[in-house]
Amino acid sequence: MNSFLYLVVYQLGILLELKMNKSIVLAGVFAILSVGCASRINYNDTNYEVVCQGQDAKGGYKVAVYMSNWDETLAIQQAKERAIHSVMFKGIKGSDCTDKPPLSTVSYNAEKEYFDKFFATKEYAFYVYDVERIVAVANETNPSLKLGYTVFINYVALQTKLAQQGIAVAMLDVDSNEID
Repeated sequence: MNSFLYLVVYQLGILLELKMNKSIVLAGVFAILSVGCASRINYNDTNYEVVCQGQDAKGGYKVAVYMSNWDETLAIQQAKERAIHSVMFKGIKGSDCTDKPPLSTVSYNAEKEYFDKFFATKEYAFYVYDVERIVAVANETNPSLKLGYTVFINYVALQTKLAQQGIAVAMLDVDSNEID
């Protein structure tokens, strides 16, 4: 990051020496900063594996997220994002859980603007209430070493939010026979 700031200051100095119009200088600085400070996460990434490890009485799910390509500085954030991404677009499966189909009733590309904002603003993190690092090992089916995290997801809250946005089917309230 320090080399990036040095580059920005250096380029800004060159621009100022040329006595360019202030609006052009500001536009250039914003363009450089927006590219350099952009998140390194692909919000539609599918290169991960999620295995359900259990569920609680309140509708929460404990999932293990395994990533074969990761950025160590962003690993926890990536684990949260990929857990939520899986719940929304892949569904969750595992021997310790009831299999759940994907929450989203539309594809990522169909509502790209909404989903890009949902992940870019880190709104997804609101639906994660704990993350723990786990040891991941290579095996015959997955020969490359993978980084692993256990992520606890508030599935009911996420489903309610997406249903309010018209992106998921609302849950049926068993007591009142009404849709939430």
